[in-house]
Amino acid sequence: DDCKPLLAMGTHLEITERKRAEAELIAQREKAEKYLEIAGTAIIALDTKGYITLVNQRGQEILGYESEELLGRDWFEICLPQATQAKAKARFDAVMAGRKEPSLKAESKVITKGKKIRTISWKNRVIYDENKNITGYLTSGEDITLRKEVEAKLLEAQGHSFTLVENGE
Repeated sequence: DDCKPLLAMGTHLEITERKRAEAELIAQREKAEKYLEIAGTAIIALDTKGYITLVNQRGQEILGYESEELLGRDWFEICLPQATQAKAKARFDAVMAGRKEPSLKAESKVITKGKKIRTISWKNRVIYDENKNITGYLTSGEDITLRKEVEAKLLEAQGHSFTLVENGE
């Protein structure tokens, strides 16, 4: 009988410690989420199957979706133009299987909820667990659509001026 109060006190301490650890984890997660929200780039995480597990505010703005509309959905089906889905998914699957190295930097097109095509400059990383097993993919992206449009117009204008010079105009 003398042990019962000690057991109860030990159980109480374990529960208190567990609650403190859970509160600390929640605080750290909230802090990390705040950092993600102030980032000027889209930050998107995918699991090994290509399903969206995280998208920050900037990612939502670029894609035109709320996070609830994206989380748990197939990135390739919902966010990539149909013409590029199969090739991008095959490349992703090869990276997730460890058969191919990821492109650390890449440019690609995405399709928004409003069906607009945007050009994104991505920085990519594979995510590993403590045993070096691949657990997902993390990418940050900058919308460079406007820059690409301006560059194309400048090249077109330069081409036009070269034609004028060649023709003696």
